[in-house]
Amino acid sequence: MCARLLSDMPFVYTFSLPTPRRPSAAGPSHASVLGARACARLRAGLSSLQMLSDDEFLAKFRDCTLPPAEFDHVGHVRAGWLYLAEFPLEVAVERLSDDIRRYAKHLGAEGKFHRTITEALMRLMASHLPAERDLTWQQLIERHPVVVEDARGLLLRFYSEELLASAQARGGYVPPDRRPLPVS
Repeated sequence: MCARLLSDMPFVYTFSLPTPRRPSAAGPSHASVLGARACARLRAGLSSLQMLSDDEFLAKFRDCTLPPAEFDHVGHVRAGWLYLAEFPLEVAVERLSDDIRRYAKHLGAEGKFHRTITEALMRLMASHLPAERDLTWQQLIERHPVVVEDARGLLLRFYSEELLASAQARGGYVPPDRRPLPVS
């Protein structure tokens, strides 16, 4: 799991995108450090989130009883993957966005939700869903560690920093300005 943590190994994932950049001599980016921590947490089994069945995880997320520490980036990826398995893409995006907003509001963190990031990552995952419909969310991140380790770097292949940082992108979905997302 988490290929980036194995520095001597090549990056292996099946998204048909260019290979992610290795960390610079100045050190890894903030996003890759956070992703690496999430991967290490998964590998070490430190998360109670892993012990929850998919149904339990979704129930706790939807009724806002999931501890905030368990709804980090890995929790977002898990929820997105499960919603894509349950609903058609457009419905999954709307329901997940609504549920994240409700959860954030419950926590007093409404300003943290970013619609474009949520939808773009879901669209990227959905573009591979038909071939990988039977994967669990753990298998998804094992095969596509970039989704957990460097989601921001992945998104920057399609979006400029300026567009992702805009209020328009945070509040609603905006299409990429660098190149189109794969079609599912």
